[in-house]
Amino acid sequence: MNEIDKLLSDLEHHKNRSEARKNLTRLGAEICGDKLLAHLQSKSLPDNAIWAIVEIFTNWRYSKAVPVLINLLNSKPHLTSDITRALSKITNVNLGSNAEAWATFLDNPVNYASLRASFSEHEINSFNIQDGYCKIILPTNLNRQHEVLVYEKNNILTIYTECGYIANEQVEAVKHLAAQVNYAKLDCHEENGHTKVSLTAEWGSKEIDFKVLKEQIIYFANFADDLEHQLTGQDKI
Repeated sequence: MNEIDKLLSDLEHHKNRSEARKNLTRLGAEICGDKLLAHLQSKSLPDNAIWAIVEIFTNWRYSKAVPVLINLLNSKPHLTSDITRALSKITNVNLGSNAEAWATFLDNPVNYASLRASFSEHEINSFNIQDGYCKIILPTNLNRQHEVLVYEKNNILTIYTECGYIANEQVEAVKHLAAQVNYAKLDCHEENGHTKVSLTAEWGSKEIDFKVLKEQIIYFANFADDLEHQLTGQDKI
């Protein structure tokens, strides 16, 4: 039995566990990370041994362990707080103990769950992650609400919303306003015989500051809702 195998075995015995944990942490993820991960997945370990491994992954900030840690949220309720802390420290995202939210975080390239976590409860009415995009409904300054879509394609993150249907005589005024909007594209287009106004903004999705993105979405929703109110007097979006 080599050194790493002995340390893995020692994790299962309370007298040796603390020292084994310290030595595995010292050896580092590059040397024993894969073996420790395989050990966790292949054996039915006592909770104390699992806790020790979670602590090691936390200290390493071992991103390869994230999918396994998410699965443990469902199967090891006694370790929920430790696993949640590990996930948050490894990913720099705080989604609590909701395994479904963490799974969604992994499945979406722009991490819509991270965006959801940046909003407080009073800042949104609903936040639904769909297949490839998310739909957010936000309260606005006019005591109304407005829907914004966020989606990613080819490393471009798009924020999209609509401002209602307008009469033909309003088109020129909207085009004049569009020339003054420098942070987004305000556009008129035909749809089923009517003219719809939409607002679109694009971001690079490589490195997203979700707090800044949240503020942009809130501003976007209020701008579009105010425009919809001015143009149509309605609240359909």
